[in-house]
Amino acid sequence: MLYDADGRPIRRVIDPGVELFTEDERESYTEITRSFSYKISLENYGGPRYESLDFFCSQKVHCRTEEAEDASLAAYAFCRREVLNAVAEVKAGIREKSATKKNSRKVAA
Repeated sequence: MLYDADGRPIRRVIDPGVELFTEDERESYTEITRSFSYKISLENYGGPRYESLDFFCSQKVHCRTEEAEDASLAAYAFCRREVLNAVAEVKAGIREKSATKKNSRKVAA
């Protein structure tokens, strides 16, 4: 039996360009999922008390079994980089908003 790239059995005519694997070839591939999450307390950055934000990224990779370790590290690094970039943007926005509020209080006083 033949399988497509997602591991589904092929029972119909396939469009050109679709990768086909025999059962033996399919066993030499693996699927890896890696994720990274981060939580911040808004109060630590001048935001409201008792509020937090959660950040999460997940990445799925299909690769040859012998490339699994490198693919796993690359997927984790990608997730970590995406989350930390988002966290940095949010922290900067919270700090800027907090500073604007403090400045407007001084002017009003």
